[in-house]
Amino acid sequence: GEKRHELPCFVVLASDGLWDVMSNQEAVDMVAEVVAAYDSTDRVSWNNGGAFQEAAEVLAVDAFVRGSTDNIGVCIVALVA
Repeated sequence: GEKRHELPCFVVLASDGLWDVMSNQEAVDMVAEVVAAYDSTDRVSWNNGGAFQEAAEVLAVDAFVRGSTDNIGVCIVALVA
């Protein structure tokens, strides 16, 4: 079977530049995809937040590519214990 990646809870905080061109579900799906693919051999280090930083950059770039004309700011907050 396919190995499922345990995805922690997270919140996407972003300016209108993202939300003008992307739905909530699209943003969540993109973050989940980046986090799941971030490190296929070891668990992603939630302490350094590397996967979430990369996901925030992916969202910002995607909003720009989609033609957003507003300011684009993205922060992803991981809610891990």
